[in-house]
Amino acid sequence: MADSDAARLDDVHRLLSAGRPEAAVSLLDQVLERRPNEVRALWMRAEINIRRGRFEAARSDLEAALSIDPGQPGILHALGGACHALGEHEAAESHLRQAIAANPQDARLWYSLGLVYHGAGRYQAALDAYDHALAVDPAMSIARLGQGKVWQVLGRLEAATAAFEAVLADEPGNPEAVAGLAEQEAMTGRSQAALARLDALAGGAPLPDELKLLRARLLRHAGDAEGAAAALRELLPRVVEAPRRASLLFDLGHALDELGHYDAAFAAFEEANSLKAGSFDAGTHAQRMNTIARSWDRDACRRLAEGGDASVRPIFIVGIPRSGTSLVEQILAAHPEIHGCGELNAIGSLARSREDDQGVVQPAGLSQAWLREAAEFYLEEASPPDGVSLFTDKMPANLHHLGLIQAIFPLARVIHCVRDPLDTGLSCFFQDFSALGLSWAQRLEDIAAYQRSCAELMVHWHSVLDLPICTLEYEKLVDRSEEETRRIVDFLGLGWDAACLAYHRGERPVLTASHHQAIRPLHARSVGRHHAYGKDLAALAAAKPMVEK
Repeated sequence: MADSDAARLDDVHRLLSAGRPEAAVSLLDQVLERRPNEVRALWMRAEINIRRGRFEAARSDLEAALSIDPGQPGILHALGGACHALGEHEAAESHLRQAIAANPQDARLWYSLGLVYHGAGRYQAALDAYDHALAVDPAMSIARLGQGKVWQVLGRLEAATAAFEAVLADEPGNPEAVAGLAEQEAMTGRSQAALARLDALAGGAPLPDELKLLRARLLRHAGDAEGAAAALRELLPRVVEAPRRASLLFDLGHALDELGHYDAAFAAFEEANSLKAGSFDAGTHAQRMNTIARSWDRDACRRLAEGGDASVRPIFIVGIPRSGTSLVEQILAAHPEIHGCGELNAIGSLARSREDDQGVVQPAGLSQAWLREAAEFYLEEASPPDGVSLFTDKMPANLHHLGLIQAIFPLARVIHCVRDPLDTGLSCFFQDFSALGLSWAQRLEDIAAYQRSCAELMVHWHSVLDLPICTLEYEKLVDRSEEETRRIVDFLGLGWDAACLAYHRGERPVLTASHHQAIRPLHARSVGRHHAYGKDLAALAAAKPMVEK
């Protein structure tokens, strides 16, 4: 490398230290214009773009660097992180596994693999990866924190508490551990207790910014939207990294929405979505849905009807995200004979293992032996406790796989949640789904296209499946809660239990974007919510409502 280019790379570090990433990238562009195969410059530019949330650009640079220096663990590590941020979990796992093979004693690699497994919903694999990281470096607190977060997702709150407290024993005041314990209290509706925990930690001193953001969120959940908005506006100028800024803007948008400042709220949500990574091709998605429908016709479904497992325990709650799936699970999980498993990724994992290059599971390729193995895998992943008759899986995307579900569990039951598509679409636009890789939720046009294609696929399932499907409208559930709840319980073949109407008084944590709503009594405030944003929703108007059987 020429001395002038080496000097420019040194200048990049100084610019980054001074908080000038744009100028740093400009210098790297100059180096790469003259020396396009300079690995160090490609790698540095990628790392900057990762911090700025520009993951596609980072991946491109890292792939170029890797083609020049194959097998470099550091580049593989960074490439795994970029793919993870883009929701490409399998690619991220592959890159990190290659890096670990080259350097198995690097605890950071095992930790990053745990993050990927967590994001993919492979929770036991995530715990195993964090265990490997801690075996290499027992003092690695972030791996212990990762374990705590996985235990939270699994509803194992005692284990999560133990993990966070173990970190605090070694690092008093660790912000992430404190945040984990506070969020745990908020999950069960104790926002005031969570606020008290943060205030006690501060002892009158300013909180670090990470905890100020959490405190603002808790203030809103505790009913102080004004205080939350003020705190978030104070933080906003100091947050420049795209992922963190997007998260803050989502919280600010919710606070402003609750205050009735709809124009400002929509602007915050719009900016937040513009900062998120990922892309969605509506045409490709529609083609995939159409191919699923063509492949899983009535003849194909009937040919597989005699396979699978005869268990009647699984209840699949499906629908567009934000259509009421979390609420329905919370209501049902209050019944003593039903266990709520949350959003299981097992069906999605099984589907991915058999998908063709169009992302479609072809029924002709499924053997009876594989269906039995798939059922065994699914039931092991669900692991419902002994003593309950039924369990719920509320993964919304299982709507895509109902043909496969019937083949694996022909006696299972399905609850299909529907809601006004304008309310549903708006609510999706208002959520930070980055960790879930739901890039279709970033633009109103894409949300409309996604809703439309899912609605059409659901019409198809009604016409070809023998699975019992109960359609539940969110608006009716809110308006006639006992009548609709009794109808669901009866559909499941269970006796009535009044605990279903008092679901919000339970201790069960809700771990999805809907947790704040699903731990409160039913209310009609979200019905017709889109009217306040009518002038901004022209792109959503093309969405068709789900069609009942």
